[in-house]
Amino acid sequence: MVEEEKGNLLPSYSVPERYFYLMVLRCPKCEKGPFDLVSTEQPPEQNRDIWFVRCRECRQGQRLVFDRDTLLADESTSASATVPEVNPTTQVSRLIDVGQWLSLFYHILSVASEEKDRKKAQHLGYEATLCLEEALKFYAPDSDLPPSEALWVETSKQNLKERPELFLRQKLLQMREKLPNLQVMRKAISTDFEAPSANGHHDQKKHWWSKWFNRLTQRRIFLW
Repeated sequence: MVEEEKGNLLPSYSVPERYFYLMVLRCPKCEKGPFDLVSTEQPPEQNRDIWFVRCRECRQGQRLVFDRDTLLADESTSASATVPEVNPTTQVSRLIDVGQWLSLFYHILSVASEEKDRKKAQHLGYEATLCLEEALKFYAPDSDLPPSEALWVETSKQNLKERPELFLRQKLLQMREKLPNLQVMRKAISTDFEAPSANGHHDQKKHWWSKWFNRLTQRRIFLW
């Protein structure tokens, strides 16, 4: 979990996971968010990435230091990918807890339900599914609630205490069954990105997060 990482380096498996983290990060000054990325630095001969971010609510700046050694895909690979992938392994996130992943899942589903464009709604559905998949990794097969070590953010602990039914693994699995297979969604979204735009050019060089991050974070993210 984040607060136990040696040297206060933030562990992330991918650059997309870091962007999801900016969505759930709460500002120490105004207790709101989300955060926008302002700039990045890579100190020479150090396995760390420095992100300078700013709270969208009060404009307070913050410096985040990520551990580059935990990346499963380097930043250049993530930046050029047409379809985001958070974590290709079965390992649980060490950056975002189960409650925060579920918060993201429900938030993105809400945004998708209001989206009129079918393709955009499809992309949002994929991103929501990514969050649900990450949340489910925290559950043991024989337990319907996540273990205590899966929640290290106070709001997540409080939400589990007050509304445990929303954390039920069986309920989440039922919701997952209603969503398309990730591989099918990746193929469909890749096809969309590969199609030429109106000017005849491909848009693959655009970061995938630039297409949805601002839209997703127009509203403050709450857990249900």
